[in-house]
Amino acid sequence: MNRYRVAHQETKEDHFADYWGFEKPVRFGFENNEAWKEIEKNPTLENLAHFRAYYNTHYYGPTPSGNRRVYIAFSYNVHVVLYRLHQANLSLKNVKVVGIEALDLMTHPPGEIQTLPRSFAAYHHFAELLHPLFVYNSSYK
Repeated sequence: MNRYRVAHQETKEDHFADYWGFEKPVRFGFENNEAWKEIEKNPTLENLAHFRAYYNTHYYGPTPSGNRRVYIAFSYNVHVVLYRLHQANLSLKNVKVVGIEALDLMTHPPGEIQTLPRSFAAYHHFAELLHPLFVYNSSYK
């Protein structure tokens, strides 16, 4: 499962809280880890439909409140996000996808900033790059 391919990264030293001022949330979907382990032992189409339904409802589908959702995807994952959004949210109302043609900049910071993965400096660099996307612009409708 893809979730386990990257799960080991959660145990590495991380300065997320130092930069953002709050603890890093559990990776989306991992709050169900224990319940899903049994399903993963028997990955039938019917059992895997539980995963799809969960992500369709809580992640890719329309928000119940109608609030905007912004998805930030790096390199290989951009097409996955777009594909899943198209499956679960046909209107794509209030959806923004930011595709960054680079590896995850927090875990693979660019060489020119000379810092370690998940460092304060790596988070700062990433936040500065994205700042213009999240600053409120009254002319945007």
